[in-house]
Amino acid sequence: MGSDVVYVNDMYADHNFPTDLARNPDGCFNHVRPWISNCHYDGVGEMFKHIIPNQEENPLTRNLDWADMGTLSEFD
Repeated sequence: MGSDVVYVNDMYADHNFPTDLARNPDGCFNHVRPWISNCHYDGVGEMFKHIIPNQEENPLTRNLDWADMGTLSEFD
């Protein structure tokens, strides 16, 4: 269909948000809230590298210290 899709199938990250952050205590095999897991894979970083061109020359900077950015609140 002309889509440029990257399929990563060498990890068990079923229903998890994969990160490479040690402060996320849950591994990919755990299915517990908040479903943000340390899978030793930066899912968002890899996605940005794929969809935003020229990351080598102009890398996207991100604030990975989200704990200092406020609180996460669930709402309906």
